[in-house]
Amino acid sequence: MIISESGFQRIEGKIAEIQSKVDHGLAFNDDTGKVALSELRGIRVELFKLRSLMREHICITPTDPKDPEAA
Repeated sequence: MIISESGFQRIEGKIAEIQSKVDHGLAFNDDTGKVALSELRGIRVELFKLRSLMREHICITPTDPKDPEAA
């Protein structure tokens, strides 16, 4: 899979947006809230792992493939 830098940045932006919503969390005063917050923390960790995996395994295409500096 090959992705452009701008495409990768858009994916990272979406991950950051989701992580921000997770950070905001849910506020409950009972055990349901504790379970929800625990799950949200787990999701945030998985999103971080996804971002790291993408950085390791996706080849980012240069802006201009004909540019000799891109090689």
